Amino acid sequence: MEKKYKHNSVEMTGNISSIGEIKTKSNGNEFMYINIAQNSKDGKSSFYPIYLDGIILEKFKKNGYKIGDRITAVGKLESYQKDSKQTLQIRPFEVEKVEYEKTKDNSQTVKNESTKEVDM
Repeated sequence: MEKKYKHNSVEMTGNISSIGEIKTKSNGNEFMYINIAQNSKDGKSSFYPIYLDGIILEKFKKNGYKIGDRITAVGKLESYQKDSKQTLQIRPFEVEKVEYEKTKDNSQTVKNESTKEVDM
């Protein structure tokens, strides 16, 4: 993924752990949430919500991403109030699938990024 977003952006790579339902805002625009999971060295998982709408949502649906796919999302962090708590989400500028390559020791390493890139 080309580094074209230098300021005020975040890049997250992880496996899609859930894909929410497509919902409609009061203005008629569709949106949905997905979550990506990252595992730490101690075996604990962290989950990060990603908010998809507009062109990013359309391309996400078109590319047929599914639970378990490894993706990289580049976007901005947004915060909002939910149940008296401050919550963070990622609003991506682009989403790209990342392919694995098996190594000799049977562990997986990230080999390359596919051409399924989503730009806003």
